[in-house]
Amino acid sequence: MRKIIPIVAVLMLGGCATMPGGGGSLAAQIAQAQAIAQQVCRFLPTAATVAGLFNAGIGSAIEVANAVCAAVTPQPGARVARGVPVVRGVPIRGQFVR
Repeated sequence: MRKIIPIVAVLMLGGCATMPGGGGSLAAQIAQAQAIAQQVCRFLPTAATVAGLFNAGIGSAIEVANAVCAAVTPQPGARVARGVPVVRGVPIRGQFVR
């Protein structure tokens, strides 16, 4: 329940905002990026993380989802970094889902 409240708050705050280029409401773009990431790499980023990535200049829900998945999915043969992954200065927070 505690994890749902911040997501709802961000979605409510972003409900009236629109994305540049007519991409729809910020809340819709956040939800779309979360759904894509969850489908692609089974990771559900927080709404605050997704909003931060949009603010950092990543332009579309697909690009945000790809950036999140690239950050949380270990690459074959690469060393696993400890701590929270970061993309464009934004910490990637969320949880893996089944």
